[in-house]
Amino acid sequence: VGGGLGTRTRTKNNTMTLPQALATLFLFAINPAQAASSVSATNPTRTFPRRVFATQLRRQHLLPSKAAQNNDATMNDRNPVGRRPVVLSGIPFGLAAAGAMGAAPTAPVDAAVEAQAGVDGPFYVQFEVALSDQRTEPVTIEIHPDWAPLGAAQFQKLVNDGFYDDCRFFRVVDGFVVQFGLNGDPEINKKYRKPIPDDKVRQSNVRGTVTFATSGPNSRTTQMFINLGDNTFLDTRGFAPIGRVVGDGMRAIDAIYGGYGEGAPAGSGPDQMRIQRQGNVYLTKNFPKLSYVSKAAIVSGKNE
Repeated sequence: VGGGLGTRTRTKNNTMTLPQALATLFLFAINPAQAASSVSATNPTRTFPRRVFATQLRRQHLLPSKAAQNNDATMNDRNPVGRRPVVLSGIPFGLAAAGAMGAAPTAPVDAAVEAQAGVDGPFYVQFEVALSDQRTEPVTIEIHPDWAPLGAAQFQKLVNDGFYDDCRFFRVVDGFVVQFGLNGDPEINKKYRKPIPDDKVRQSNVRGTVTFATSGPNSRTTQMFINLGDNTFLDTRGFAPIGRVVGDGMRAIDAIYGGYGEGAPAGSGPDQMRIQRQGNVYLTKNFPKLSYVSKAAIVSGKNE
């Protein structure tokens, strides 16, 4: 998306800032009627039907063309509650978690997660981040169960299971987010498709915070993102941070390879659905420069 935060997106008689347009588009992905109403509120004399709103988004290159949607499984496969992941040009908006595409709108809490969710106090997870073949840096994440108890417990379980070992950072958008959390083994991914319920948003998505990606309410599974900027507009969209990168960890996070651009179909980067089906075989062959988590482990706090 061209321009800075002062860039405005114009829809005939309406004008809104780019952050407003992005927030509205995210709402459009979840609830088109409500999104249309929010746009109409800026001009009470004009209504914006779903079709007209989508047309305006395409003109601004904020929504893929109909042809691109028809050729993309992630756009065509609706989940049971009728939501489509939305891809912005240059921004992985909606932060859609491909592994949760078939998730039910409500989900029971896994017994192991539920048992761990009541444990108070922060704990620390260390990622060994392979930035390239020649450079590996440690990144420490401070996890706060009091911020998002179910999310923190889910993350702790996944780390203990070794799920994040050898996971690629497959989506990097400068100044916005870096996204990860699809295992390199498709069979392992299949075992972790059961979603957990949402946590209340108690902390803001500021730079350095770590948050689960989602394809809608109650759909968190394994995918996560680290905020590269202050993305506070995500707070009202249900994205609950579970912790934050501490120390000089963000120096390494900022160095994660992002040269492949946005993911398919909006860009030439990795396709989440192909990662699900083919794992690291697909990524290593087609995107060999991707940075990745070589090892994730709890280093203090829980399970000390």
